[in-house]
Amino acid sequence: MPKAKAANLRHKVKQLTERDSISVSLGEKLRKVNSITSGWANYYRYCVALAVYLSISTGISSASVLLAS
Repeated sequence: MPKAKAANLRHKVKQLTERDSISVSLGEKLRKVNSITSGWANYYRYCVALAVYLSISTGISSASVLLAS
């Protein structure tokens, strides 16, 4: 899997979980993140993408805690 694709995914998730977008609800942000990560996981399911997906999952968890507070 290309490193640039993993970096692009991380960048998209980071943009969606920024705190400056107050007008968007937490639920809507999580739906968008879920859509992107699910599609990415389905596309790359046959290659070694588990490590990247887990690191992004950890980042999403910590970002959602920050957004909820």
